[in-house]
Amino acid sequence: MAYTTDCYWTRLRGFQSGLDDLIATNIGSGFRVVTIGRRDAGFDSVSCGPWTSDLSPVLDPSSGEFGEGTYIVGTDIEPGEYIAGDSQSCVWMRLAGFGFTRRQVLARAFVRGGSLPRVTILDTDVGFSSGGCGTWTRVDPAS
Repeated sequence: MAYTTDCYWTRLRGFQSGLDDLIATNIGSGFRVVTIGRRDAGFDSVSCGPWTSDLSPVLDPSSGEFGEGTYIVGTDIEPGEYIAGDSQSCVWMRLAGFGFTRRQVLARAFVRGGSLPRVTILDTDVGFSSGGCGTWTRVDPAS
């Protein structure tokens, strides 16, 4: 896990510098979580700061608010319905794991043009990642 304002990381299956060597990649700000597979040949990151294996909570999940980044559901954020602030370009992903492979991305959306991003994070989701969305706020179920 790392906290950054502009992080780019890549999981690699080889070192030929081609697209075939790319397993997964991610870019963004906030806390970042990634699982490096035991079969990965390498891992590269730029402007991510120091990485740690400490997965202790980085947020109080009861606050009902969080910013962009990658978070552990049930540890950093609670399942539920969330809405984000007005954004020109927002991307979010519900995750089944932190390797960011196609199988681990349960759902993703790109929201543009001033629409308010909205997502329901399930209790079966392992993680949630977003960028450019502003602050996510839990929607009161009674609303």
